Amino acid sequence: MLSMQKTTKVGKEATILRPLSGVTLCHAASGAGNPAGYWTGNWTCRIGQDFAGRVKTVPWMQVTHVCSHWRAVALECRALWCSISYAVFRNGSGLVEAMLDRSGVLPLSVRYWGSEVMHDEATYSLFSLIKSDFHRLRSLEVIEKSYMSKLVCDMQRDAWFANGAPALETLSLVNGSAQPRAFHHSRLLGPALLSLKHLELVGYTLPAWSILPLVSTLTSLVLECEPCLLAFSRPLPQALWKALGRLRQLEHLRLGHLIGETYAGADDEKVTESIVFPRLEKLELADTMPCITNCIRRLRYPTSASVTIEIRRVSIAYRLSDIANLLRLLKAASCLKTHQCQEERAFIELTVTSTTKMDSSPTIQLKFDFQTGSPRGNLSLSLPTGHDGRFITTASLWSEFDSMYDLSQLRAVGLSGVGVLSEEVWQSMFRQLRELRLIRFEDTPTLQFLKWLVKDPALPTSVGDESPSRRRCSRVHMTPWLPRLSKFEFDTVILAPEEEIRAALTLLDFLEKRLVLRHRGCDVPLMQVSLRRCPWLAKGQYAAERSEIPEVRVSWVEDDDLESEGPEDGRWYLGVETKNLIFLPVNLHLCSCAFPLNQT
Repeated sequence: MLSMQKTTKVGKEATILRPLSGVTLCHAASGAGNPAGYWTGNWTCRIGQDFAGRVKTVPWMQVTHVCSHWRAVALECRALWCSISYAVFRNGSGLVEAMLDRSGVLPLSVRYWGSEVMHDEATYSLFSLIKSDFHRLRSLEVIEKSYMSKLVCDMQRDAWFANGAPALETLSLVNGSAQPRAFHHSRLLGPALLSLKHLELVGYTLPAWSILPLVSTLTSLVLECEPCLLAFSRPLPQALWKALGRLRQLEHLRLGHLIGETYAGADDEKVTESIVFPRLEKLELADTMPCITNCIRRLRYPTSASVTIEIRRVSIAYRLSDIANLLRLLKAASCLKTHQCQEERAFIELTVTSTTKMDSSPTIQLKFDFQTGSPRGNLSLSLPTGHDGRFITTASLWSEFDSMYDLSQLRAVGLSGVGVLSEEVWQSMFRQLRELRLIRFEDTPTLQFLKWLVKDPALPTSVGDESPSRRRCSRVHMTPWLPRLSKFEFDTVILAPEEEIRAALTLLDFLEKRLVLRHRGCDVPLMQVSLRRCPWLAKGQYAAERSEIPEVRVSWVEDDDLESEGPEDGRWYLGVETKNLIFLPVNLHLCSCAFPLNQT
């Protein structure tokens, strides 16, 4: 069944027919002739494949059932049959063979998601149908979800890639089960890899780095395995350093818990030759502190590259000196200048998150996430702080970052789950942030911060103080703390009962004095306050006090408002999060202007 809709985007009197399957066909209503002879070379196909298993058949096959002309066109357009998804495998060998035959000699994209629905032997038998076509593979993605699945290991055992894959550009092998998977000592791929650009290997343990196709054409490399899946010791990293040195085209590198155990004397070993990535845009490392530092000190990459470091907890707690050493190594590694970035990156947004992980024993995980305002140059560091936080604290880590990087340009700071900090700590952390516009508190006590902020010597001691000398002092000689501050966001800030009234009155006192400072000629912006789940300053409370500061915007965000407010609202979010996106199974556009609408 088709629905018709007029449009002006594809030409005059154009018509779009939308089958229920999600296929979109665009053509003009003028002209005649056999579509199979004209459209085959003039269609523009864009196929977007959703998660396998979402549909039970190939959606664009419904096009072949519209009429004989459309069927002829679809069968002759070989590009339609080059993407073999899990939905194809679930329909049996007949459809797989038909796809292989109809795709001709064009490059293939194969995406298989393992499932417990299909028995392992049946899966292997179906997948074997494409073995003879491996020479035209452009992309191969295999995700094994079932604990019974051994497809990838069986492929290696039977040397499916023995003759190479000269057209292969993307290889992604993911073990999504809770069971460890180990490769054999034989090579995973053959030698004829002339086009490989993206290699992803997740959830598999490696006997040696030499089995991987770490070829010089790679632009993206992801090697990761959760520690709980590591069935045996990881291979030593010396061979990895040698292989990485050849990857000069690399743009994305992620190494997760596979860097390798350090060896005696690794920290004192002199690095004679650095591993240079002149095009690197994104670096992600997850491992223990010794493994990460052993890797970072060998790397050199552009200043514009984004770096994400996740330090895994070990039995011995890390010291602050370890973090300081890591930051020095990171700054030394980020030394290559490019035409896009000639200067040191300036961070404008920082989010500090503290969470408690319940493993064998509770562990506090602290994360500092710095943003530059662009897709590149960001820095994120996540590490365990110890059982009680006595080893590494928010303030001490902040101090290390401040000594290594310029934090004076920060415009937004978010604190999530951070514990109680003293006024002295707030003073040391925030006093130098002259460009700060926004402070966001989430599940973080705020009374001590407000008590510190209201002690700003530039604020009037009382609202009624209007002496000329005081005005002149405030305007000329005294610059307020956080002179650009314009917005507070409080989200789920729960205080002790004895702190609630004092926190509310202290906040209102600061807002009123800040407004008086503005009236006296001080160049400070108007303040905004947004509150969500803050019972200490609920809507309707302190109406008399708030009426004295009518220029200050105080708003309350309800839980329902979070779904209705868009990014243009500007009252709550500094950025936009992409949540609850709806993905269509297939988005196929076929465009031409030579085939009349078939009225039959």
